[in-house]
Amino acid sequence: MKLGELISKRRADLGLSLEKMCVRAREQGYDLTRTTLSAFETKPLAESPKRRTMEALAVALDVPYGDVVMAVASAMAGTDMVEAAETQHVRAWLTLTEGMNDEQIERMLRVVRSVADALDTGHQQSTPNSAERSPR
Repeated sequence: MKLGELISKRRADLGLSLEKMCVRAREQGYDLTRTTLSAFETKPLAESPKRRTMEALAVALDVPYGDVVMAVASAMAGTDMVEAAETQHVRAWLTLTEGMNDEQIERMLRVVRSVADALDTGHQQSTPNSAERSPR
């Protein structure tokens, strides 16, 4: 389910207006405006919302943070369903980073990127190019 669909469904389930959902988030210390919530509900995502915004959405919608992340991932992928492997990776990331602050998550991302780069470089070096594979 995409983010807009999740927002619409939860609004209907809870019987709340956009403003009342924003009030729920503000009561928990989050800055979520009606304009922002409306845009998430009705417009395609151009980029992923910040972590704090996704936390605010989870509070406003009364759903787990992971549900918001999955809805954002689905919207960003442009499909109704994120691949099963991607779902597992996102859930693993959420478990791994739960309770971390933004600085800790950024450090973790740097580690993940450097490992991915090393793996990619190693794969490129071990894979022969097409000219070497074709018979002469």
